[in-house]
This record gives sequence, structure tokens and C-alpha cells, in this order.
Amino acid sequence: LVVTSCPGGCFSNWLTQLVNGDLAMSVAMTAFSSMMGLVMLPLNIYMYTKLVYSRHLLSMEQWYAVILAVTTVCLALLIGLGLSRCFPSIESRNRFSAVGLL
Repeated sequence: LVVTSCPGGCFSNWLTQLVNGDLAMSVAMTAFSSMMGLVMLPLNIYMYTKLVYSRHLLSMEQWYAVILAVTTVCLALLIGLGLSRCFPSIESRNRFSAVGLL
């Protein structure tokens, strides 16, 4: 249930870069879907478990795990934005791209 509610990941960005696609658009779409996923993932989990099982199925520990996953996504986005602001040169971006392809 959680996997089907998650937004698309960085695999599409990696694949777009490999085929020389529009990487900026792919990253922007992934960022937008990740931001929307921060709100929609807990909402979808609550709604689907309520509709399918007609009761609250997830315990508080499981909700904490969902919150931890959402926090991890936010932290990764903030680190990526911070690194791109600290290293704005094309040379730095090429290095990060090379490391990302490993």
C-alpha cells in the first residue's frame, strides 16, 4: 500500500540523464511529485486503510515510520538544494553527476 502511494523517485532522473533527455524538466517533475507526496502519502494511507478495512489499521509506531520516511525525503531535498547553491559551477555539477551515475 505504501509503495503504490509513493511518488516517483530518482530513477527517472538517472535514466533521463543517460539518454540525454531534458534533465531539468525531469528533476523539476520529481521535485514537485516529492513535495506533493509529503502531503498525499499520509493522506492516501489513512484513506485507503479506512476504506478497505473500515477501521484504523496502522498503529502509532507505523505512523511514526511514515513520518520518518517523509522527513528523510525532506532532508534529502534540502541537502541537494544546499549543495547546488554552495557549488553553482558547471564543473561541480559535472562531478556530482559523475558520482550520481556510480
